[in-house]
Amino acid sequence: HDVAPGVKLKRLFRDQTTQTFLLDIAPNTIVPSHDHPSDEECFVMQGEAFIGEVCLRAGDYHFATHGSRHIGLRSQTGAKLLIRTGAKGPRIDTGAQGPRI
Repeated sequence: HDVAPGVKLKRLFRDQTTQTFLLDIAPNTIVPSHDHPSDEECFVMQGEAFIGEVCLRAGDYHFATHGSRHIGLRSQTGAKLLIRTGAKGPRIDTGAQGPRI
């Protein structure tokens, strides 16, 4: 399902404590800022994405700690990310109380 313009989520697994999903980011897309209520593991499967000024390419891994915030996550080429995080995933900033992944 769409979580923001140009950002699609496909849930692969969810239980009481964790979830795993694919995040497809279209070319020239900025993912809305979001907080991490739990640790998050991210593996770049295709394309490339920037977190701030850090470029992650296919095969790269990124770990976001509990309480951290992503601002400026974007992709010029498009990217497919495999994400593993807590059952209550990040809340996307789309206005008051944006949707939780």
